[in-house]
Amino acid sequence: MEKLKLRKRSNIYKLFIGWVKILPTILVIFSLLNMLLCYNDIIVVAINYFAGVSFLCISLLYGLSYILQFCKWHRMFIHYLVVYNILSTIDVYVGIPVSDIQILLLYLLLLGIFLCLTVYYKLNE
Repeated sequence: MEKLKLRKRSNIYKLFIGWVKILPTILVIFSLLNMLLCYNDIIVVAINYFAGVSFLCISLLYGLSYILQFCKWHRMFIHYLVVYNILSTIDVYVGIPVSDIQILLLYLLLLGIFLCLTVYYKLNE
């Protein structure tokens, strides 16, 4: 009976670690999808409710990534979400004096930089 409980607990722990590792990637994909749809004036509220990322969620992901000792390349997705959310918040509350296409290109450039860094860290593990 004890071995069954330990095995069950171990499986839940592995599932949790797998979920925490893949969650930042899923959030980046949904933020990219939301960004592209908003640029084309298609507002999908379900994406914001399902995969909207707050600073509290990001801080939780950061904490978990350090507690569970993730690699640098796993954290690069979280770094991108931080930079993306900071720029989005500045754009909403202060306003960045650029056109919509320029801000979209800025976000895509940031995504490209962080993806290159992720690949670099993954290959140099």
